[in-house]
Amino acid sequence: GVYVWGFNRGAGTARFGAIAPNVTFDSVIIIDPKGTVTVRDLVTGAATVLPTDSVTVSGNTISVSVPANLLSSQGLKTAQFLANLWPRSGLVGNETISDFAPDNTDTRLVLDFPLPVEASAQTELVIDGASEHFNQVQGRLSARRDGDAQRYGGFISAGARFGDHGLGDSTIGDQDTSILSAGVDYAFTPNLVLGLALSADHADVDLASGGKLKVKSYSPAAYAAWNSGAFHLDGYAAYTTVDYDARRNLRIGGATLSATADPDGKAYTGAIGAGYRLGSGAFTFGPIADLVVTRVKVDGYVETNAQDFGSTLQSRDRDSVRLGLGVSGRYAMEKAWGVMVLTGKARAVQELADKRDIFRAAFSAQPDAPFDVRGPKTGVTYGAFDLGLTAVTKAGLRIGVTYAPRLDGDGLVDQSALLSIAKSF
Repeated sequence: GVYVWGFNRGAGTARFGAIAPNVTFDSVIIIDPKGTVTVRDLVTGAATVLPTDSVTVSGNTISVSVPANLLSSQGLKTAQFLANLWPRSGLVGNETISDFAPDNTDTRLVLDFPLPVEASAQTELVIDGASEHFNQVQGRLSARRDGDAQRYGGFISAGARFGDHGLGDSTIGDQDTSILSAGVDYAFTPNLVLGLALSADHADVDLASGGKLKVKSYSPAAYAAWNSGAFHLDGYAAYTTVDYDARRNLRIGGATLSATADPDGKAYTGAIGAGYRLGSGAFTFGPIADLVVTRVKVDGYVETNAQDFGSTLQSRDRDSVRLGLGVSGRYAMEKAWGVMVLTGKARAVQELADKRDIFRAAFSAQPDAPFDVRGPKTGVTYGAFDLGLTAVTKAGLRIGVTYAPRLDGDGLVDQSALLSIAKSF
């Protein structure tokens, strides 16, 4: 038999009259009974015979590999091309056509676009950053409680977070995030401290498809601490602006294309932490708990791809409520120049709100057919650990280093290392 594919690249017309008024095309691919493949451009009149190995028959499937330049656009982008198939018993005469598939009309050439699942990494990184910032502030407030009786104080922290995958089923691969935070605070009473801070993060992330995601975020924040005897309470509120630079790899047939976008976002975070200190003297320890609530908003955007294989994503929100329960400890060693302090903290953290990012999208070539995308589950329970070593001089200068890994059911997720300097006066 003979098989003919008709393509509408933007200049298609109906050429079968009343028998198929909805079948429009401006080029055809013909496979004759000998297996010869011919691509005929009905706009230019050019006909090209393809090599014999360009056609493959496997069971009830027949496929042809065609150079892209032989199906150049005539007004539609590649992802918008329409197609039709009509088997024939011979090369001449409409009566030899057994059917026009599908349903005597054109269909979209591309039926299986890559879903924009990796966009879920955008909210995931911001939620992780919010937890990281609160953890840094808690470290500062803990230092304030450890015998820092001065009214005024300030700190600056710099470091990096790095790992080879995200939480749960995340699409995040290798990641490197630079972290910079600074703040000033004032002790209104020996039991009450208020402060202001600013954090700046820059994340560079490899995605599962081979694409890239870069995120720049800036977070002004206010924080407070209150303690009564062995009990303490920490509070934190922050607003975050986010600038994304995303490149998603699209595998279309045997080719790999790219879709890019640079949306903006923002986040609101409120957090509270509490603890009770046991022991006395050089060694103290006790239970701790914290709750970090974050709402991330990502503006809607359209991916850019020359062939229109990208997606359009609607604006979306994602809520995170992370509950952490654990224990902390502190050991102080007196030195001639001051005090060396070893600190440790271990928590189990559980996500109580959105365990995955769910958003509305449409393929750019099919804007009339929106659909929901369910991102991978990243809101899983994980372990968060902190180990710190701080030198405190008699003049009130603090220089400390902190190592903080996170682990989930698949093992080590990521780890951060921070250098902090603080001074009270």
